[in-house]
Amino acid sequence: MLKIKPHGNELFTWLRFPAKKINQEPGKESLQIVFDRRTYIENWNWGTVNMISNTSFWTENFKEFDLEQLEIP
Repeated sequence: MLKIKPHGNELFTWLRFPAKKINQEPGKESLQIVFDRRTYIENWNWGTVNMISNTSFWTENFKEFDLEQLEIP
């Protein structure tokens, strides 16, 4: 997640999903990410406008302990 600020930016990694091995054929690894997100994000589906417009999603899932700030080189 990138937080854009007037004087510099901050980059975070979202910790809500644990790291795991992806069991998809080479070139199709992103499918597993989409499948995982669909179980978690309301109204996320194929062939739709995949946007998160639910305000409560952002306030409930991006608390301080859900994010780890990364260094921007």
